[in-house]
Amino acid sequence: MACHSVLAAPRAARLPNIVVVFCDDLGWGDLGCQGAQGIRTPHLDRMAREGTRFTRFYVAQAVCSASRTALLTGCYPNRVGIHGALGPKQPIGLHPDETTLAEVWFDGVNKLAYLSDSSRMDFPPNWYTTDR
Repeated sequence: MACHSVLAAPRAARLPNIVVVFCDDLGWGDLGCQGAQGIRTPHLDRMAREGTRFTRFYVAQAVCSASRTALLTGCYPNRVGIHGALGPKQPIGLHPDETTLAEVWFDGVNKLAYLSDSSRMDFPPNWYTTDR
């Protein structure tokens, strides 16, 4: 009887793993899963093969800071005051009051990672949204 009630109990909804690959200067055909011949990307190819691919994503602007702002907030970069590429000496960044998609999507989730090739050495504290 107890075994039956455990087996009949509804399973907790399992949240999906979401990985966003967002690269500067990466063309649509530069990955193996997109048909690239001269570049080997076996790990990304496997993720693409085993997961769901969204292949109609376009950036909001042609420069890194502005396009990342759009990805993080869902807003046009100009609406939140990011008009181009930002460097470590500029005193502006994403305003702390802006809600990011990570805050909306992952409310209550305890694992969130942000990987970047940018060096943090010269950036002021709280520059990155992951510092908040």
